[in-house]
Amino acid sequence: MFHTLYDIQTDTFQWFTSLLILFFFLIISIRNIKGKSWNSENEWIKPAFYILFGLMIGGNILLTTASYYKFYNLNQDYQSGQFEVIEGMVSDYERDSWSESFHVNGKRFNYSKYQDNQGYNQISREGGLIRGGMIVRISYIGNSIVKLEQAKN
Repeated sequence: MFHTLYDIQTDTFQWFTSLLILFFFLIISIRNIKGKSWNSENEWIKPAFYILFGLMIGGNILLTTASYYKFYNLNQDYQSGQFEVIEGMVSDYERDSWSESFHVNGKRFNYSKYQDNQGYNQISREGGLIRGGMIVRISYIGNSIVKLEQAKN
């Protein structure tokens, strides 16, 4: 008997970081459009700022869209049954400040706080649930954990 700890179907895409970055750059832009930070001595900065601003906003939108696309496709593949399941004890558990790795019946899983890895990727330092010695059942696609279950005692 297993208890579900994580399921991608109940997860939501994390928009907060992208929206925060966008908000930050919009505030800076509004301030600069009103002319509060430019003077005649550094007039060359204005076009450079707008070019840099455009590239950063464009990059943010592109990265957010790509990340959402990965999340959406992973969820769709899971819902259509295109995943594998492995069951067993968590072994060779290793962690550092921003990543974790472990094996379950010979299959290695790894994820990082800073890696664009959709699915379960919460490191133990930030409340992650995986520990060495746990008996788990993991549904996965590639290296992405789409469902994590723990055996009930």
